[in-house]
Amino acid sequence: MALAARAASGPPHNIFIAAAAGNSGPGLQTILTPACEPKVTAVGASINWTGDGLGMSLIAFSSRGPVPGAPPVGSYTKPDVVYPGALIRSAKVDTINDYWRLSGTSMSAPGVAGLAAMALQVDPTLTPEQIQTILMNTAYDFGVAGVDDDWGAGHVNPYLFMAKVKDPAANPEPSPFQEHSMEQVNVAAVGNTFSQSFEVTADDVAAGTPIAMVVTIDGTPFCPFGYPDLYCDWGIIGWDYDPDLDVQLHWDDGTAVTASGSDITLSQCVLAGEACGEVKGRGRQETIRYTPLQTGWLKLRLYSFAGSGTARVERWHRLSGAVAPSPDPVLVPGVVGLTETAATTAITDVGLSVGTVTSVISEVVAAGLVISQAPIGGASVPAGSAVDLTVSSGPAPVVVPGVVGMTEGAATTAITDVGLGVGAITYVNDAAPADEVIGQNPAGGAS
Repeated sequence: MALAARAASGPPHNIFIAAAAGNSGPGLQTILTPACEPKVTAVGASINWTGDGLGMSLIAFSSRGPVPGAPPVGSYTKPDVVYPGALIRSAKVDTINDYWRLSGTSMSAPGVAGLAAMALQVDPTLTPEQIQTILMNTAYDFGVAGVDDDWGAGHVNPYLFMAKVKDPAANPEPSPFQEHSMEQVNVAAVGNTFSQSFEVTADDVAAGTPIAMVVTIDGTPFCPFGYPDLYCDWGIIGWDYDPDLDVQLHWDDGTAVTASGSDITLSQCVLAGEACGEVKGRGRQETIRYTPLQTGWLKLRLYSFAGSGTARVERWHRLSGAVAPSPDPVLVPGVVGLTETAATTAITDVGLSVGTVTSVISEVVAAGLVISQAPIGGASVPAGSAVDLTVSSGPAPVVVPGVVGMTEGAATTAITDVGLGVGAITYVNDAAPADEVIGQNPAGGAS
């Protein structure tokens, strides 16, 4: 918790309080006391791109709202704002002149309290409520538009905050910040994907332009295998998250994105050596931060590993290149039971392609018909995606028994025993004994 100086006038306890939201995110309802109090300004934590040279984003461990409440107040949204709280240089305890870098919302709150103190120097009549209001009204509105349970009102903008404190009518030019965009996407089934590409230019590489991508997933943690929640709370088994959506970053040709020899294609923890948030809510946020080392087109891909649901995809960057719009998703037609030719036509007619076609023996599905497909019919995929097919080649081939020299009855038994049927029987006068088979078609040994 951090305090700003008491205002020169007003109630005796007219003190602005900025409190750490807590480090129990990214699960919902994880704001701690005293940050959960309505009159306290709860501060979440971001990582600034100047902290470690990578992109700016909300840190996974930053606690989230809402704060549950009873009538008549009911639940309310927290945190109020977000401020840098990663790798913050601070005086080191038990030393005279040493410093260290720490991370957490406890490193974010003092920065906001310092801004409040500066505001009170300019206008000592400001109340805590007025300071909080100016902070929230001047913040960069990240996340869901308006106040939300992840970002609150958004990321604190010190420049605009102080400008409004000095002159409420001021409307200065926005201070520089990374470009931000957000999309609400739906991943309808396992194997479904959402993707977007953007260009990295030579200027971006030379400038060391950082980027960050955060996916916030709408879902619920659960204790797997039918175990009661207590088993997961005790750490006997790990929590899972439904849906399990994963994010990847790779070059447009599929090459893995690497930095300093490490593959960071998959979602990563924001800070090396620190958890991606509390175990129970860890599946709610996926984060990738990267500084491109080469030119080309990067592709962000969100896909379902298990389950289906919606998510918010946020990006921060200062890339000078183009951004390829997200293609409208295409519904995969259901082609099980169609012939391979008919299935191919149905797939290509909607702008998809046929991927791998696998032929398998089937005792129940007629030869030439589609047994299964991936993705399944009804799935939503980007245009141009491939649909793999499994096609029946019919029953397994049978080796025809050799029955020449057998009696007609023995030959019939031998043929039917392997699942074949006796066709036309022709009787001829011959020197061979009566009732003996003297020829067959197909010949014995044929498949």
